[in-house]
Amino acid sequence: MKALGGSHEIGALRTRARIGAHVVWDALTRPLARSRDDVPWSAEAITPDWITAVMCSAHPEARATHALVSGGHQGSSVRRQIHVRWNE
Repeated sequence: MKALGGSHEIGALRTRARIGAHVVWDALTRPLARSRDDVPWSAEAITPDWITAVMCSAHPEARATHALVSGGHQGSSVRRQIHVRWNE
């Protein structure tokens, strides 16, 4: 096994460890995205509140009332359909 050499390698290792910890946390807790500051860990974590916060800031009366995730493909990237119902 090769010993860690420079500060660049140690920094890269710390970054991977931090990202790995976030991935594990998300997989265990499966947090829902509700506010503009949340980043959905998966398409299933997207909520009507999050869609409203992200897409409707210029239209304060608009609200997503329902979000349904369906179909798509999941591999090295995720492609899903999100069907959204809006208020009148």
